[in-house]
Amino acid sequence: MGLLDLPVKLILMIEEHLPTQADVSALMRCHSSMLAILQKRLYSRAKSFELDSNLRWACERGNEGLASAMLIMGADILLSVNDPVPLSIVAIHGHLNMVKSLLKHDPTIINNTPYPTDDKCTAIVGATIQRHTDIVKFLLAQPDLDPQKPSSYFIYKTTHKLGEYDTFHIPINQALYDGNHELVRILLEDTRVELSPFSLIAAARGGHEDMVRLCLLQFSQRFDPNEESLLIIATRDNNMGLVKLLLEVASHSSEMEWETDGKASFIVSAANQEPPNPDKSLLARNNISVEATDYDGRSPFTYAASYGNVEMMKILLDTRKFDVDLPDECGRTPLSHAASVEKEPVKFLLPLDDVNPGSKDHNGLTPFHHAAMCGEVQVMAALLDTGKVDINYPDMHGQTPYDIFTGC
Repeated sequence: MGLLDLPVKLILMIEEHLPTQADVSALMRCHSSMLAILQKRLYSRAKSFELDSNLRWACERGNEGLASAMLIMGADILLSVNDPVPLSIVAIHGHLNMVKSLLKHDPTIINNTPYPTDDKCTAIVGATIQRHTDIVKFLLAQPDLDPQKPSSYFIYKTTHKLGEYDTFHIPINQALYDGNHELVRILLEDTRVELSPFSLIAAARGGHEDMVRLCLLQFSQRFDPNEESLLIIATRDNNMGLVKLLLEVASHSSEMEWETDGKASFIVSAANQEPPNPDKSLLARNNISVEATDYDGRSPFTYAASYGNVEMMKILLDTRKFDVDLPDECGRTPLSHAASVEKEPVKFLLPLDDVNPGSKDHNGLTPFHHAAMCGEVQVMAALLDTGKVDINYPDMHGQTPYDIFTGC
């Protein structure tokens, strides 16, 4: 008589008397039928935290059978310490069938996030982040979904951001940030999805001109003056196209129609809304200001100078609305930043009336010091030609530009 010919009760008794877990595992591996017999026995002995851990493991790897077994044995479908809940996990990993399975098991979890904080990654945000279009479509088809529920998960492509608590974390803002035309269209076709002031900021931080145009057209702008200026975002990322677009918008009066040039038409129709004309007073006052500074005290002009982007500096200067020698929080002026880069932005700045070649930052460093630090000989020569710099001026540590340049 073979082992599998024995009654199930007898097989289970044999398993109970095996001396080690390794022996049990070997018995389970001997035949698929043996695995099926012994698996439930092992599950029934598992502690609650092991069931929960197994459920998360199954969700990550798309093991629908194991996930179903863990739920039957009592695993917590909402348990998560610092990570997404199981539904969000399967959405992030792109397991559509498991998304359907978990929602069939408990439809009420569709908007749930880890307790007690309730601000982690929702399933639809997770699917949007990973661009799983089929899962986004499926979730949007569920009547109880809240596509506007914020999450603390938000993917940034650049290192420039205000912080982890930015209120961007809804699917439409993530899609705008990514410049994902298909997902933006799919989301906007749902009447529950709405744009907000943060949508425009997300689109700008993503650097996508077409998405910025969309937001300007589809949302009647009402900005919080404390929010980051769009021009700060564009110049900090050295995005010339976006800078030109924003200055173009800010130059129009509220009575003028702002032409889209067809650049946003691919998606505007999806929202079934009439595009309002942007209001210059609202746009320019709060979010497209050339005078704005960020938390480091840097203006759009400062960022343009720090990149050595003379073309960007010129179009900003054409507005005539800001201090070209404005120091940042460290006391560094646009000239000071430009001196660390190359001669062209320095040559552009020096003839301007309000630019002081001898300005000192909070460490006592002049533009000449910064040029010496970076070995920018041509910049140093251009500064010397002004006759307004002192090559022997010491910084707060007593070092002169000569000392810095020669390594003394």
